[in-house]
Amino acid sequence: MRDRARARICLLPLVSSLAAGCAHGQSDPPLLGLSVSISDLQLHLRDDPYRSFNQLDGDGQNVFAVARWKIERFQRERGLLPDGWQLEDYVLELAHARTLERLHLYRQAIDAYERVAQGPAPMAAPARSSAQTLQRFAALARPLPADASPDEILAEIDRRIAAWTEAAEQMTDPGYASLAREEVEGWERLRVHFLARERGLGDAIDAYEQLVRHHAESKLHPRHLIELGDLHAEEVRDIVLWARAQQEALEGTAFESHFDSALAAYELASEAPLPMFREEAQSRIQALLAYHDGVMNGVY
Repeated sequence: MRDRARARICLLPLVSSLAAGCAHGQSDPPLLGLSVSISDLQLHLRDDPYRSFNQLDGDGQNVFAVARWKIERFQRERGLLPDGWQLEDYVLELAHARTLERLHLYRQAIDAYERVAQGPAPMAAPARSSAQTLQRFAALARPLPADASPDEILAEIDRRIAAWTEAAEQMTDPGYASLAREEVEGWERLRVHFLARERGLGDAIDAYEQLVRHHAESKLHPRHLIELGDLHAEEVRDIVLWARAQQEALEGTAFESHFDSALAAYELASEAPLPMFREEAQSRIQALLAYHDGVMNGVY
């Protein structure tokens, strides 16, 4: 964690030099834009990407993706190979590495950190430390085997969830712990969708209810509630279709239970602070209630 703090401090001279260059009449728009992006990067490196959307700017763009694009463009314009780098090039590459890791591009971030590790001592040590951490992350992020059976894939997904959970618990740096929690969440979401495809809605619903409990602090918690509600709503439609096809009454089925569960999940999501989740959940509630009325009135 101390190395990470030193690395953030190392970015400050670059921000200062870029800002000074712009202030002294060198009003090159790409240089000015890069200065702003690095300043944003400094600010948002303190954010918790698992719990917040602070990395999104007012236009909904990811500040790390924007900073990466501007840094890489500036590096292309400089056109220097690493053996010709000056101090500011190493600082710029350190900022580049930070953007890549926050975008979960671990292999590319490792390459960037290894280039920084060849530079001045104040940056070399934290760069090597970060590269070592990301080697572990990159190994856990490798693709699933293409020729495995469904049972083998599910077992591997479970192993990844366990390994990422262990990594999140072991990270002393809060930034890396947050990235690892995002990975746990992503693999648990993959598990839900895999179960829905391979084993049916019942197993998927059980898995998603577990996910919702595990990630109550996540910025995506309202999204999880909406998707859980969608699974219950799909179960409602399946029950109705089977009952109609076999001319059976809905009484005694799980129709109302799944309907109530879907509605409860949507209602919780509709209380989310972000308008995009609130509006989506509210539209789901209206559609579900309309469908329920249609079923009761014999429309469906």
